[in-house]
Amino acid sequence: MRLFYVIFFVLFFQLSSVVMCEAQDMPDYHSDYIKKYKDIAIEKMVQYGIPASITLAQGILESGCGRSELAVNANNHFGIKCHSGWTGKYYRYDDDLQQECFRSYDSPEESFDDHSIFLTSRERYKGLFALDITDYKGWAYGLKSAGYATNPDYPKLLIDIIEGDKLYVFDSGEVVSSFGSDSVEDIIQSEQSFCVDKEQRRPDFSFCDCLNEAIFDNDTIGRELYIYNGIPVVFAVSGDTQETLSREEGLRISRRKIRRFNDLTKGGAIHEGEIIYLGRKKCSNRKGYHTVSSEESLWEISQCYSVKLRRLQVKNSITDGIYLPLKDGTVIRLR
Repeated sequence: MRLFYVIFFVLFFQLSSVVMCEAQDMPDYHSDYIKKYKDIAIEKMVQYGIPASITLAQGILESGCGRSELAVNANNHFGIKCHSGWTGKYYRYDDDLQQECFRSYDSPEESFDDHSIFLTSRERYKGLFALDITDYKGWAYGLKSAGYATNPDYPKLLIDIIEGDKLYVFDSGEVVSSFGSDSVEDIIQSEQSFCVDKEQRRPDFSFCDCLNEAIFDNDTIGRELYIYNGIPVVFAVSGDTQETLSREEGLRISRRKIRRFNDLTKGGAIHEGEIIYLGRKKCSNRKGYHTVSSEESLWEISQCYSVKLRRLQVKNSITDGIYLPLKDGTVIRLR
């Protein structure tokens, strides 16, 4: 019997060592997910007012860090079911009932976008947007109260993820280098900076001579198509709106993408002569810098040099007034 216990403890110790070693070698799924999707979550926070910490925590929880069946086969990271009125693709999956209908997307980014639209377009979630953007606990309990999930522990699960992974930093503007941040790259600018109405002044692109690399006469879209920095752009004409551009045959671009690619506010006006990007702007421009003249705004400079507005804000420590004139002589870093 004594020999049996000796053999048992030796085997147990060896097995424990193997398990501990395997645990140490396990990939950090949470950090990998955060690195991959934090920028999208921040972008959606700026666009829709949903805390990035909440979006990331829900994505981690609902998709199993992007490894669930729904996430892998349907790019559905938030467990959103079809519901009435859904006309997109769908995926059948056993949940509360067998073979329930879940929304299916072409990419995870579409899932993040639809998650934001889902929350902002339903009356039951309206009260959440009265909360402070940093009140992740209020959002967690509010989502449960509004019926987002049936699990009674849903708020606690979200809060544990947010606090365990320090996701709240993406709501408050702090930086966490352990997530692979490029120092100030991930600083979140004030929500108010994206709410300044650019209609306070008519944008002027006369200073911008950057868009002459290539010009194409395109019969399909009925207007000249420019290519700058590898990105297709057109110039707005009289009568253009986000709605009319999204419906224009040949452009093949949604209103959401028009806003996202051009850093426009929801429902914001488009003026004749404005540059309209049909693809994502870059993170920098090889020119390196721009010296302000004629009272250009940071947004106009962003459009001129095809650099994402948030990148320019971070590079130049500008937190507000993005649509308002900058002081002549100001040097704006472009990379």
